Amino acid sequence: MVNFMKKIPAGMLLVPMVISALINTLNPEFFHIGGITEARQHAISDWLD
Repeated sequence: MVNFMKKIPAGMLLVPMVISALINTLNPEFFHIGGITEARQHAISDWLD
């Protein structure tokens, strides 16, 4: 894989970016991390249940 990346100009940047774009296209929730307010909302709703 590294040899393939070295053959493409800026391959060390472009190849991982294209792979992550494909993953994000097929499964958009895969890279979803969320912010601090989202974590707080889940914690409060779990506490209230």
